[in-house]
This record gives sequence, structure tokens and C-alpha cells, in this order.
Amino acid sequence: MGQGMRSPTKRSSEREGSPTVKEEEVARLAYQLFEERGGAHGLDQQDWFMAERIVRQRSRSR
Repeated sequence: MGQGMRSPTKRSSEREGSPTVKEEEVARLAYQLFEERGGAHGLDQQDWFMAERIVRQRSRSR
């Protein structure tokens, strides 16, 4: 690497740390919503979007 260049891998993973955590939280919640509906398939996008809204609301209230 040239002088003054940083390792993109380390910086990239540091920047992407928070979204990954939120994405994992959304995924867990979406699966929970799926289970609460009795595991009926076909509403995965609805579950995901609802989980995103809930996670956003939780993070705003913190």
C-alpha cells in the first residue's frame, strides 16, 4: 500500500458495525413476528418492514 493509505477492511468493518447489529436485531424480531403468526409463510416482507419500524422506534426512545 502507498504511503498515507489506510486498510479499507478495518475502516469498513468499523463503519458497518452498527448497521449490522441493527440488521441482526431486525432479523431476530422479524422471525419472532413470523413465529407469533403461527409460522405462516408468504408475509416475510411484511414481518421485516414491521420489525424495522419497531427497531427504529426503540432506538429513538433510547
